[in-house]
Amino acid sequence: MASALSSAVKLLNSASRSSLRLDASRILRAGSCLQFVRGAQWFPDAKFLNQFDGPVMFPDEVTSKLERLPWNRAMPPKEKKVQNMEINFGPQHPAAHGVLRLVLELDGETVMRADPHIGLLHRGTEKLMEYKTYTQALPYMDRLDYVSMMSNEQCYSLAVEKLLNIDIPKRAKYIRVLFAEITRILNHIMCERSTHACCLCPPWWSVSGHALGPAGRHLCLGREIRPEVR
Repeated sequence: MASALSSAVKLLNSASRSSLRLDASRILRAGSCLQFVRGAQWFPDAKFLNQFDGPVMFPDEVTSKLERLPWNRAMPPKEKKVQNMEINFGPQHPAAHGVLRLVLELDGETVMRADPHIGLLHRGTEKLMEYKTYTQALPYMDRLDYVSMMSNEQCYSLAVEKLLNIDIPKRAKYIRVLFAEITRILNHIMCERSTHACCLCPPWWSVSGHALGPAGRHLCLGREIRPEVR
């Protein structure tokens, strides 16, 4: 190592400026051996490099058929068939709590196909209402949508009134619209403000209110309703 280092120093000191550029281009050319030993750098001298000059391999019948690798020495990717992943979304998924099942075909994070399975929330409400009167069947409407319970009651009451050809007073119509708007606002509050578990209790207090009913409302509204609405 010491002899090689001393010979390289002598070569650089004795060469002229023009020959120094020529030798340096050969000594520092790409692909030259470079070793780090205890912080010192070793560069091969001209004599060391000259013994590797010339053709590396003489082509013959076998080597002449070899293809040159690309510049990045990476082989092109092989064509292969990629199979997408299929997963079940629901009905036990936290984001789909028993209401829907989706068989999803995923390509990474992209949904390529969705096969919905509906009817998982069917509770037999129609069968239960066969043995109830129109008034007794009203609380079942609250369970269909526990946030828009008043809107469900209003739709059910309108259907019963149309079936029986009943016209309710104008005051009852205003009360229905008032409670329908309250539940509409309640939907927005639950969507944006009530995502935490502790905040879900107040919106569900009136899940079984059955405040509306066929042929009008059975209770009158007074001034005491204002602080409750606020």
